[in-house]
Amino acid sequence: MDAKLTNKLRSEGAQARAAGKSVFRNPLFDHEASIADGEAFEEWRARAGAWLAGWQIEDAIREPLVDPFDMRGPDGCELPN
Repeated sequence: MDAKLTNKLRSEGAQARAAGKSVFRNPLFDHEASIADGEAFEEWRARAGAWLAGWQIEDAIREPLVDPFDMRGPDGCELPN
């Protein structure tokens, strides 16, 4: 994965945390969809990790979320399975 994509994914993770989204809102956690697209596991893991790193960096400088493992969306509704 190139540096430009890594920085983009870190930025997206940080923006998600700044918006108060749970770490489980990582759109790259859907590994099964990535496999269907032919993406290699190592590439998927690097992309998911970059997003997570951005979320964690932003989390370290913000007030704690009420529940960082909350699976509800920003509107309070449960996320679809």
